[in-house]
Amino acid sequence: MNNIVILNEITSKDVNENSTLIKTNNIFLEERKKLLINFILKNHTWPFIERFEKHVYVDHCPNFVKNNNIFKKKWENKSGIYKITFLPCRLFTYYGSSNNIGRRIKYHYYNTGKQQTYLGNFVKLFGWSAFSVILIEECNLNKLQEREDWYLNKFKPLLNYMTKSYSDIRKIKKMSIFTKSKISNSLKGQVHNLEVKKRMSLSRSGENNYYYGKRLDSKTLNAAHKVKGKLIYVYFEKDKYLVNNAPFISMRETAKYLPINTGTLKRKLDTGIPFKGYYYYSVPIIEK
Repeated sequence: MNNIVILNEITSKDVNENSTLIKTNNIFLEERKKLLINFILKNHTWPFIERFEKHVYVDHCPNFVKNNNIFKKKWENKSGIYKITFLPCRLFTYYGSSNNIGRRIKYHYYNTGKQQTYLGNFVKLFGWSAFSVILIEECNLNKLQEREDWYLNKFKPLLNYMTKSYSDIRKIKKMSIFTKSKISNSLKGQVHNLEVKKRMSLSRSGENNYYYGKRLDSKTLNAAHKVKGKLIYVYFEKDKYLVNNAPFISMRETAKYLPINTGTLKRKLDTGIPFKGYYYYSVPIIEK
């Protein structure tokens, strides 16, 4: 793998969507850090960068390790949009919002590095000394979600895993790409022997099976029959009236209520020959 180096700033003129983060600035990352950066660039939409335009920020905390407590107290109980920037390479940013910026900053400082997220893994590897925090906008609570969504859609920040605000990954039961990658790598090349397969089968059979004793309700089954099944139109031989004024939803259903089995029904279907007092058709007949 080529060595990957980081820049003080990367602009839209310097990179394109098909390139990787390879620029010379004589600052080389360790192998794990290189893999993390490549992983995010591979699994994330390329961000939008305006070359000569910067945020007109409300407040700035360039030395987050030293001044995070002052910044936190200053913005306690105030709502707005903030941005966390990876200083060695400003291409990597995170946008967030909160109804209490001070409390959210405190949460980030003590908890983000423990999380399996893009930002969490960056903090774990590089430390908070590699980041700055900017308050880019103060806004009312009723505009908070709308404004955060605007920034996420506009800049597509690389360190945001969720692409919409207020999306709780725990509630939608979706695994992160990091978790999926770990599971995938742990299972690669793994082959179960017959004994293990037998034990796995036994552990999921009978009462241990999730679907044991469970059955779909009749409404669901009927709806599925109508979509997947074959409608059977049954008419009385004497007067050609439709039985029950509606078709049967399947051959099995027809055989259940009328004096015919499915094998015979297949042979008699659409022949125009009555069987035990009934005509059987796959389409409705039109009397002239």
